[in-house]
Amino acid sequence: MTAPRRYRVALCAYPRRYRKDRGDELLSTLADGDDERGHTSTREAPALTYRGLLERGRIATSSDGLLVIAASLVLALMLFNLSWGDSVMRLHPGVIVGWNMGPGTWVEAALLASACTVLAAGPGRAVDDPRRRRIATAAVFFFALIAWAGPGGIFKYVLPGPGELADYLGNTAAAIIANWHATVPFAAATAVATWLALTAIARLRPAARRTALATLMAATGVLAIALTVTHAGPQPIDGNDALAGRETVNTLGAALFVTGASILLALVASGRRGSNPY
Repeated sequence: MTAPRRYRVALCAYPRRYRKDRGDELLSTLADGDDERGHTSTREAPALTYRGLLERGRIATSSDGLLVIAASLVLALMLFNLSWGDSVMRLHPGVIVGWNMGPGTWVEAALLASACTVLAAGPGRAVDDPRRRRIATAAVFFFALIAWAGPGGIFKYVLPGPGELADYLGNTAAAIIANWHATVPFAAATAVATWLALTAIARLRPAARRTALATLMAATGVLAIALTVTHAGPQPIDGNDALAGRETVNTLGAALFVTGASILLALVASGRRGSNPY
């Protein structure tokens, strides 16, 4: 049944799958609310819009929805190049030494692969479909190239205009190409890890897949946080261990808190019961 123009706003409030399964029923309900002239009811359409938003909220707070949110947080911290933290050591007045904290390139690749696996297994429906699994793997490769550069990091400092944003994205693309010896292995490792994880998930019983995905997200997140924290504190410079006694100030970055939130969401999702679409 084709939705009249006056009903499209109300229908868009519902999730796409819900509209596909119950679209005719929704349209019939809306039509029943029309008056004799065929005008939209002033009460029925807003009520259905409200119910559609509630349905979206119910899905977002379900176990599967929480896992998707957890994975999306990881993608956001990569794209926006959120800082894991910084350490600053004061040697003497006017001289300081600083370094960035972080879990390391390959741990970040594992964290990104776990997030991509969740999204490919859930919204992407790539677990039991080899064709979709290959498409998801290819998409992860190109996404990882972009995530390596963290192009959204510019928004942490300034809101660029269209011209500035275009120049920045062009420079980012050039940097990805110029540093191919680092970007390609990072993207390839992320894509291969995602493919291996999806293949392993496909061998599990459907009832165990959500727990496996949540465990993967939580484990890689905990590893990333643990390695970041161990990098805090005095670090020898050029083999000089005498610096170990210097006073150091550690600043935790937003990436640590975002990763912590994704871990909590994954743990909550693993402990809930419900239908499993994986």
